[in-house]
Amino acid sequence: QGRIWRISAKNRPLNKPPVIFGAPVATLLNDLKAAEQYTRHHAKHELADRGRDAVLPELTRWIDALDAADPNFEHHLLEALWLRGSLMAPDAGLLTRVCTASSHQTRAAGTRMISHWFDEVPGTIDMLAEAVVDQHPRVRLEAVNALREVGTLEAFIVAMRAADHPADTFLAYALRLTARELQELWLPALQAGKEVFEGQPARMTLAFSIATDRRALAPLVALIREGKVANRANACRIVTTMGGKDEMNFVFTLAAKNSNVELLRVLADVSRSNKAVPTDTSALATMLQHDDEKVRLPATELAGRWKSTVNKQVILERAASVKTSTTERLVAGRALLDMGQLSELRQLSESGSDPVVRVSATAALAEVHPDAAAKTAVSLLSKLTKGSDAEAIFISYFSRKDGPPSMVKALSGTILETDVAATGIRIAEATGLDLTDAITALTRAGSLEAGTVALSKEERTALLRDAEKLGDFDRGAAIYNRPALACVSCHAIKGKGGRLGPELGGLATHMVPEGILESLLNPSRQMKQGYESIVITLRNQDLRVGTLHRKTKSEVLLRDVSGKITSIPRNQIAKLDTSGVSMMPPGLTNGLRRDELLDLLHFLMNLK
Repeated sequence: QGRIWRISAKNRPLNKPPVIFGAPVATLLNDLKAAEQYTRHHAKHELADRGRDAVLPELTRWIDALDAADPNFEHHLLEALWLRGSLMAPDAGLLTRVCTASSHQTRAAGTRMISHWFDEVPGTIDMLAEAVVDQHPRVRLEAVNALREVGTLEAFIVAMRAADHPADTFLAYALRLTARELQELWLPALQAGKEVFEGQPARMTLAFSIATDRRALAPLVALIREGKVANRANACRIVTTMGGKDEMNFVFTLAAKNSNVELLRVLADVSRSNKAVPTDTSALATMLQHDDEKVRLPATELAGRWKSTVNKQVILERAASVKTSTTERLVAGRALLDMGQLSELRQLSESGSDPVVRVSATAALAEVHPDAAAKTAVSLLSKLTKGSDAEAIFISYFSRKDGPPSMVKALSGTILETDVAATGIRIAEATGLDLTDAITALTRAGSLEAGTVALSKEERTALLRDAEKLGDFDRGAAIYNRPALACVSCHAIKGKGGRLGPELGGLATHMVPEGILESLLNPSRQMKQGYESIVITLRNQDLRVGTLHRKTKSEVLLRDVSGKITSIPRNQIAKLDTSGVSMMPPGLTNGLRRDELLDLLHFLMNLK
């Protein structure tokens, strides 16, 4: 509430404030060796005020007198470099010594200074060329940022060399930013035939992935034709996203040659937002009859979106066959809707069809007309005995903004099998949405007891005490890695695991045991900043839920519960909200015995 706290260490006196104002230059220079940043900062500030004439001769003597055997020798050189920066007095020799230091922190700091002295110091582009391929990513990051500030075509070419090396999140972002901000330099050069990427496919893929100018299309298509791209599928995704009918023709021709699954998947994804249709889609007929379902699925999606009604009969047969997988029946149902074949799909959802066919057809209908399909859906749910058979219907209803209210209304007075109702509740809880009304209706319809995670303060204290004393780290790790709990799918420990939820490595160093227990029992009670569920409502009322990966001017990138990153064009988004419900469903640990819960808690409480 605005309070300022002063914290002092026991049995250790406070440092005496240094005398800065009026101190001799030699004393101030020695203050640059102080352990406290406060002293160094104010000493540099005072020295900068004294001016170059008063400081530089003393600074040169101070540097010459430094002991190279001092463990802090490189840091002292860095302080001298920063002082020269404040005095606007470039020193090529000192800059070289700092940029070639053994410490990566020192090299990174020196590299940052290069862009400020780029025009005053000779050979700076060569220094940045060495830094951009440095063994440490922090140095490479500073080099890329410095080269972006330089802002020339030569600087861009050098910066892209960092793409040949491993990149963390920060370096990857810096490279994308550099390619985007300097595209007015590299795109025309590429069109003119200049070897901008030095023949390295990884650099091309990275630069084209952020290109927003249609001038990038022709060069990229040429590179795809010549087989000079690192990832053909990614390159084709860029081409079809930015392009029109010609680019769709090009990629569809490539996909049709060998019924290429990757390229068909690209076309299926892009066709959601790019409405351009290839001139000749006749190859779809062959792919729809392919032996491999992985080929048929995207081909079916494309047949629907491209309104290929000549293939209606084969798709209708797939939707009506009990031999077809649930996934393919659902995709076929969606394709029929895209073709405008609503009456055929309604027929499949009615009582004359096999139950598994009815479920798929009803689920497809619910994705577009949830209110109209609700009566049929609930009637069908009441006849099912296995929860697994009902999953498709629940998923369809809970993936639309208007789906849950329609189901709640239709469930009134309906009786469901316990397993069916429990399946619906499990799916609802895993959406990351507040579906309290739907969960209540399903609980009532299935005659279930409302689940509770309420433990008294005494019970929680006893649980944590026993976890520390009786729990076992290795057994807890084994429980954490169980597929049924899905911990590994969402969380990483020291970089290994999913990225939907927060990193758990070092959890015990920043979260008290009571907080760890609460996060298991009530995951929505307190969510870590940056990992809130994002709910995107599309213009067609479909919902997309996940954690935010990245926003750009043209799209929102969302990481879903499976870890897949999905691109959603901004022109398809009606509303973007933050949900107060965690994507980690409550009750995940309800199936554990007490001794297993103790082991899991012990494991989490000792992650350091």
